[in-house]
Amino acid sequence: MSSITVTVVTLPNVLSVIGAVGGICGLFSLLYARRQTRLIEEDLRNRQARDDEDRAWSIRFERVMNQILRVSPHLQVQEPGVHGLTMMYTSIFPDPVFRLAVESYLVQLDRTRTLFLPRSPRPDELRSKNLRETVEKAEFLLMDFRQKHPGAAHHLG
Repeated sequence: MSSITVTVVTLPNVLSVIGAVGGICGLFSLLYARRQTRLIEEDLRNRQARDDEDRAWSIRFERVMNQILRVSPHLQVQEPGVHGLTMMYTSIFPDPVFRLAVESYLVQLDRTRTLFLPRSPRPDELRSKNLRETVEKAEFLLMDFRQKHPGAAHHLG
């Protein structure tokens, strides 16, 4: 004869299965919450780093812009010991293509093209590769001008 086994499902067995499923779901929920927390913390660190970088570029931009604002496009100065006048703007930035970049990214010309006006870039503009390259090159050229023309450098502030 064959034997037949009958399994009786009792209330404690059902509750044990439900408890085990609940525990597994709780464990997955905890792991998921920890992962989400790590992602949020990483995102906050990235945003803070980007904000710090934006502030640093904003400071560099303003420093360069303020130096250029002190020079009008047609300012000529007489340096001590030098015969003749020095055109400040074209001496600082001899490349006409780069001067267009300066006038596009760092300052703007007034309607008469005789005076520089300040420019206020948006945060996304400060992240622009072209603007950053223009700031870097202008910083270098301004420093170079200061070294080569110490008698006229006081006009830059």
